[in-house]
Amino acid sequence: MSEFEIIKSQSLHQSLKRQSLKLFKFEMSELRQNLKMSEFELLKVKVHVRV
Repeated sequence: MSEFEIIKSQSLHQSLKRQSLKLFKFEMSELRQNLKMSEFELLKVKVHVRV
């Protein structure tokens, strides 16, 4: 492997890591939103049951 190829593969690896991290963060935020939504739904149910 030439020096250029090594650098190229390293930068490719870095960008893949960044992309997967972004994807992971996005999925985590989606999950948090879904959890908040379900918490909200549970609260609605609790309130409904109390009445």
